[in-house]
Amino acid sequence: MIPSVLRQRESGEPGGGKFQDFPTPVDEGMVVLDAIHRIQANQAPDLAVRWNCKAGKCGSCSAEINGVPRLMCMTRLRQLDLAMPVIVEPMHAFPPIRDLVTDVSWNFRVKTTIKPSGLAWPMPPMAPGACNVSGACTDWTGYVEINRPNCLILNRLR
Repeated sequence: MIPSVLRQRESGEPGGGKFQDFPTPVDEGMVVLDAIHRIQANQAPDLAVRWNCKAGKCGSCSAEINGVPRLMCMTRLRQLDLAMPVIVEPMHAFPPIRDLVTDVSWNFRVKTTIKPSGLAWPMPPMAPGACNVSGACTDWTGYVEINRPNCLILNRLR
């Protein structure tokens, strides 16, 4: 596989930067984030990327993969055509900072504008394997606070 990663050096320059190819071996079960970490470890230790949970919960590793917004931690390489370069670029919806990192401060500003909805907190225990974006399936309390806006929206839709 040859991931082609958009490298941006100057902060805040949309359309800036250039793609750089990183030939990377692929192992069974790898996701795009694994490939990015392998690139950081072996070819580009200064490659900027944001990630947190590696479980598809936090959204920190969002990127455009072959032109489609996806989570790098949930996109299995076997889902992609590896005969072609895998194009990984920062999310187009947010201003670029560097390489794959974008400015997501808008999310935090919006969070402060959401009014409480009377949602019972903490949420009741869930069935094993179920996920309702509440954080009840994790013991990391920060997850609940970060995703509270999602929980409030989900609660209004029910």
